[in-house]
Amino acid sequence: MNQSFRISDKALRISLIVGSILLVTTVLILSIAVGTSRHPEATTTGSYLTVTDSPRPATTTPPSTEAGTKPDPTPEKAVFKLTRPVDGYLTAVHDTETLSFSITMQDYRTHTGIDIETEDGAAVVAAAAGTVTAAYEDPMMGYCIEIDHGDGYVTVYRNLTDTVPDGIEVGTTVRAGQLIGAVGSSALIEQAELPHLHFELTRNDEQIDPLTYLAYEERAEE
Repeated sequence: MNQSFRISDKALRISLIVGSILLVTTVLILSIAVGTSRHPEATTTGSYLTVTDSPRPATTTPPSTEAGTKPDPTPEKAVFKLTRPVDGYLTAVHDTETLSFSITMQDYRTHTGIDIETEDGAAVVAAAAGTVTAAYEDPMMGYCIEIDHGDGYVTVYRNLTDTVPDGIEVGTTVRAGQLIGAVGSSALIEQAELPHLHFELTRNDEQIDPLTYLAYEERAEE
């Protein structure tokens, strides 16, 4: 009889222990579940933790233009243009590689620029707007004027007369088509030729064929 009670007491203690373990386990499971529901979900990106349900910054929309209007297009860079510095006919082309025969010098040499045959004393105008940077007498090419047009472009007018219009001097700003001088016969190495303007164009001190920007006809053979 006493042994039965002892067995019953032992079973009771075991039941109490098991029940306590189950109760504690249940409490832990509920605590974890509640704690998880209170924290935001998170995803990992590489080695960084990124909270997915945290408040996101409001997206901003650029202000719209008024109906029927468009943004101003980006202005295009101005294209360099030339106007004819003198009326006449083309008698010699620009060629810095091929030797051509010089009537005056009776030899073969390269030719920088172009020759435009015209009347003696014909008006010479600025081929483009710019600033006069030089006005001088060259030992071989006679009286010359140089005009800087910006962006590296410079035009040179050679074989002019020894007089220039009032106000044309170094530092003068001129417009395209403004009178700057007259055709003469001051170029010693081209004196055997008919009256003409020797016209050159350079960019960044490199020779450029003026016919890239100008059109001149050759005189028809008679």
